Amino acid sequence: MSVGFFSEHVTYGTFLTPFPSSSSSSPSPDPFASHPRLLSLLTLSCLIPQSTPREIRWHLRGALRRGWTREEVEAVQRGVELVCEELGTKLDGNLSRVTDIHVQAEERDTVEGK
Repeated sequence: MSVGFFSEHVTYGTFLTPFPSSSSSSPSPDPFASHPRLLSLLTLSCLIPQSTPREIRWHLRGALRRGWTREEVEAVQRGVELVCEELGTKLDGNLSRVTDIHVQAEERDTVEGK
């Protein structure tokens, strides 16, 4: 089974779909409710092998809004691309990069040196 197949048919919807807990004491059925940075990591790791430029761009922006730095986001993307390359998954050469994303209000002070 290829990374592309696994990413497209198994992971994205499965891991990102909230499900009810068997315990009624759980405050949220969403397993990532208290881990927004992990959610960004998982989402990008699922989308990049699918070579979906629009969705990748959305989630690059989302990662920045969840507190990732631009350097961290680029490192995640390069890491996922390296794994894809090693496993023979062909990627679209025109995927969005974090440098394509406008500076977000949440990061403006840090990026502009204020």
